[in-house]
Amino acid sequence: MAVTQRGVCLCLAVVLMFFVGVLATVPNDDLSVSRKVKTEQLQSLTNSTMAARSEDDDVHEHAVDNPEEIAAEVEM
Repeated sequence: MAVTQRGVCLCLAVVLMFFVGVLATVPNDDLSVSRKVKTEQLQSLTNSTMAARSEDDDVHEHAVDNPEEIAAEVEM
C-alpha cells in the first residue's frame, strides 16, 4: 500500500483544521466572566435613572461652582 505525499498532507490539513475548529468552539472562562461583568454593568446603567447616576458621580475636575454665572458672562 503506497501512501503518497499529497495524501499525507491532505490528512494532516484536515486534522489540523478539525483541531483548530474544536479549540475555537471551547469557551474561555476568563472571556465569559468578563463578558458577564460588562453586560451587568451596561444593564445597570440602562436601568438607572439620571438622578441616581448624578449621585454616584463626584465633582468633575473642570466643574465650576456656579454654572449660571458663567453662562450669563458668555451671553454678554
